[in-house]
Amino acid sequence: MDFEINYIKSKSAEEAYQIIKSIITDKSLKEHYKVKAKLNYNDSKLEMSATGKGFDLKISFSENTAFGNIKLGLLLRPLGSSIVGKITKGVEGKI
Repeated sequence: MDFEINYIKSKSAEEAYQIIKSIITDKSLKEHYKVKAKLNYNDSKLEMSATGKGFDLKISFSENTAFGNIKLGLLLRPLGSSIVGKITKGVEGKI
């Protein structure tokens, strides 16, 4: 499931990446989304990913938009739009 988040406050991909990096953390995933995940950051490519049981999230940053993709396992698939909604709502207006 793909999603996009347009920047409102951020003036560059680097700035948006740093903001998202501070928002989506191991702790926030566990507390707000109730998932354990291994987060990986690629600062040189401005990409981040989170992998956990039954899901795989990737976010990349272009000059004006963050592009995300989430793959969900069979048990989480019915909650896909809700999960994407929580992610986008959590960062919209902050980047």
